[in-house]
Amino acid sequence: MLERLNRAYPTTKTTSRIQIWRNLFLIFVLIYSLLALIDAFGILYYPKAAGLSCRADTALVMGAAQYNGLPSPAFKHRLDRALELFNSGCVSRVVLTGGKLRGDNYSEGFSGARYLNQKGIDKTNISYEEHSRTSYENLDYARALVPKKEITLVTDDYHSYRSSFLARGLGYKVEIAPVFSNSGHNKLKLFTTEMIKLMAYHLGFLR
Repeated sequence: MLERLNRAYPTTKTTSRIQIWRNLFLIFVLIYSLLALIDAFGILYYPKAAGLSCRADTALVMGAAQYNGLPSPAFKHRLDRALELFNSGCVSRVVLTGGKLRGDNYSEGFSGARYLNQKGIDKTNISYEEHSRTSYENLDYARALVPKKEITLVTDDYHSYRSSFLARGLGYKVEIAPVFSNSGHNKLKLFTTEMIKLMAYHLGFLR
């Protein structure tokens, strides 16, 4: 009888470990399912619900593509939103972000700064960085240009939630001035991309 119990003990111990790991996995799945629901809600409704008090004196524009010094349509929409904030007195300065790809003659930051200067904003009210490649780097590299770390963040509506999430993690106080897209066919793609990147941030795979 004693021999039979000794033979059974390792099996019981192994089963117990399997149960522990299974329970931990289920907890992990539950936590990330809740995070996914929160993120999905944030992506869709945060830009619609966010108010703008104009308490920050700096508009920070997230970088987007440029073509030989000319802002892409998506970037131009962001720049025009920043111009609107400046002309209305909501902000007194604009910070542009974005580096350049291999082979480019101009950076996104420089292209955005030149565009706004041509639209009437004096160079003394414009700052830019031109080395970042990602949303995180946009915000990280711009910190030296925003001493008070208080910003009105200008980007596309679907990008607003993730950008705000990253900005707060870097110590910014954030309001958003989202640019709403009229293009319906890209919305599912944009939403899916934002969800994937947010999950990657939560898991530590992306910065």
